[in-house]
Amino acid sequence: MLHQYLPRIISYQNKLECLLNAPSIRYSEWPTIDKKDLRSAAGIYHFFEVAEGCLRSVYVGRAGFGRQSEKQTWSLYSRLSQHFLPSQKNTLLGKASKKMDLPSNECKSMFLQSNLQVQWLALHETCPRRDLNSELFGFEYFAISVLRPEYTDG
Repeated sequence: MLHQYLPRIISYQNKLECLLNAPSIRYSEWPTIDKKDLRSAAGIYHFFEVAEGCLRSVYVGRAGFGRQSEKQTWSLYSRLSQHFLPSQKNTLLGKASKKMDLPSNECKSMFLQSNLQVQWLALHETCPRRDLNSELFGFEYFAISVLRPEYTDG
């Protein structure tokens, strides 16, 4: 019976390896990167720190295609950008500030001064195919179950 699930498990495992090997930038360097590719992609992102050779996963999330309209399209760039806005509750800042019982702007200051990094894996170019969102959900939950990020609900 396991054989029917192996292709999906192997696919998620390979994607997780790609995510963990993806280049990263420091939290304090956002958004000083080339955003062009991120504006037209959906995928998974990972906030983390490395201390004494050990990775500490902080937050894992996905950027799907959301509600697409003429005025609003979602992308990896737009979702990642929300994680740097203290006003956003369903982001790294919102979850960390609640858990640490600190205002989100104080959390942001802490993160800016820390070794916190973010990496991402673009999996699809933006398109209206809804079945791709379920694929992103599945991989996000797989990554969360393996990495056990400190501030991601799950």
